[in-house]
Amino acid sequence: MIENRTVCAVVLIVCVAAADRHAAAQTARQSARPVRWLHRHWETCSLRESSPEGIRQVRPIDTGLAASDPRVAPVAAEPVIFPDVRYAKLDGVEPNLLSLDVHAPRDARGCPVLVYVHGGAWSFGDKRATGHKVPYFTGRGWVLVSLNYRLLPAADPLVQAQDVADALTWVHDRIERYGGDPNELFLMGHSAGAHLVSLVATDFGWLERSGKNPSIIRGVVQLDTAALDIVRLMETSADFYTRFFGDDHRQWRQASPVSHVAAGKPIPPFLLAVAGGHQATRLQVAGFAAALQQAGVRAEILEAADKTHTTLNRDLGLAGDAVTAEVMEFIDSIRTPRR
Repeated sequence: MIENRTVCAVVLIVCVAAADRHAAAQTARQSARPVRWLHRHWETCSLRESSPEGIRQVRPIDTGLAASDPRVAPVAAEPVIFPDVRYAKLDGVEPNLLSLDVHAPRDARGCPVLVYVHGGAWSFGDKRATGHKVPYFTGRGWVLVSLNYRLLPAADPLVQAQDVADALTWVHDRIERYGGDPNELFLMGHSAGAHLVSLVATDFGWLERSGKNPSIIRGVVQLDTAALDIVRLMETSADFYTRFFGDDHRQWRQASPVSHVAAGKPIPPFLLAVAGGHQATRLQVAGFAAALQQAGVRAEILEAADKTHTTLNRDLGLAGDAVTAEVMEFIDSIRTPRR
């Protein structure tokens, strides 16, 4: 059974890559306007000082930082782990699918909190797959929470978004018991998880149904997803993405983070990291960033040309990883505004 799941996962990842290439070719032909990508070093400044599209980008990543660099090297002992904590209970649902793991520094108190949502094409994956993130973030005095959510085919992405919102509600209500600061709550997601955190951070209905004000989210780090404008995605790759988002146009719009961006909404700042080699993802990210900026929301694009969809996420927190350093620059600029 495990071998069969592994084969299915590999086949699905290969299919995702093929669909992305197909979508890139179609999007390039159908795009109404070109996307302008800036090539400049990281800066923290007003987006009004950026390009007309409001999209900022660092140079393709050079992962040459030394392991001793304080921006990337973990500095503390092994964290305390609180595994399999249930954030919700539903009849007929396996408890593990509605659970989370809390990783905290020893003697933690008032620590900032990062909530991580795994990827897996909305169909597989697990909260334990955190790579280097746990030692890195807890070593820098963070509480890291990694959560599970229900999966396809039993639960579609909209159901999954509510699971993520319910988990965030649990974290905001209870994380002080584990040494975290509920007022310093950041989100990170990879692939399908990046879609889900983006949806929860832009469509406020998910958190409001859980009784929370969406302003509890301080910032979002999105790691390589093409699922930001599902309506547009279906124009080029419906034969592939229908298995995830169905054939209901209203559901496509509801599942599209870009559809919920509007001026006047307290949407948190976004860092949008993009791996190399997938033009369709780059165009989706560029369109989403432009929509955020036009609504007055800070949006930064981090293009990691030397990373793949897998290594961008896997290497985050690894000593010497420059993407990690850029992620922390972004987060720190929100936590402590620069003068």
